[in-house]
Amino acid sequence: MSEDSRRMVPPVYVFIIIFLFSDSASGEDCPSTFDCGNLGKLGFPLTTWARQDCGILAIHGCENPNATKTVQFSGGKEIQVTGTGDGFNKVYLRDAVLEKSLANESCKAFNSNITLPDSSALGYFELDPNAGYITLYKCNVTLNISSSSTGIYRYTGCVESTGETIYFGNQYKDLNDTPPALAACSWIQLPAAAESFAAGSPFVSLDSGYPIQARLSSNCSRCVSDRGLCRLNSEGQFYCSQSTGMHRIMFKVKNSQGYR
Repeated sequence: MSEDSRRMVPPVYVFIIIFLFSDSASGEDCPSTFDCGNLGKLGFPLTTWARQDCGILAIHGCENPNATKTVQFSGGKEIQVTGTGDGFNKVYLRDAVLEKSLANESCKAFNSNITLPDSSALGYFELDPNAGYITLYKCNVTLNISSSSTGIYRYTGCVESTGETIYFGNQYKDLNDTPPALAACSWIQLPAAAESFAAGSPFVSLDSGYPIQARLSSNCSRCVSDRGLCRLNSEGQFYCSQSTGMHRIMFKVKNSQGYR
């Protein structure tokens, strides 16, 4: 072997070492769990704000043990995270703005629906179907609807400030069963209080806390079934990452239409 040939070997050898090291220690690998202060150790489908490619729902404040843990929804609204369950697939939320409005018996409590996170190519979060919710109908006072024609309760305390009468029942009500007399009214759904209900006051009957449940997209479900890891690329598109020995294999799958 010539002297020139021997000089060419070290750079090739070094290049291979760097390549293998970069592959195994790259930022591609998401942590299986992460610390999040009072919420303890969390994992997929939850993730941190810094690694939104690693899960469906990113939680703010995990890096600070004393910070309030929140999730941020469309429009910049922040909702507090109070706990998790069902292997991190269930998240308990509390809307501080709604909580204040209910405590003050303010009609601002009826300005918006329950807030849910945006969906991603990995899946989405929906309302926990086992929790209680109340459908409230907001009807212009000029409609002059009587309670006897609706079969549910009427609250008139918002007429002066909003010009609306509020109709509500004592449990979740399928919107397909809306009383005909309320068909012209707008509606919202809010969490039901667990242990109290008052026919005359919706404020006592409502709560500011509610659980949401994760639902994986069909692609992500298949990936998990194949012992892969659901991930998002830099463009927010789904791919399934699988490890075999020292090497990581990545392949894209077309986005599923089976999720919101």
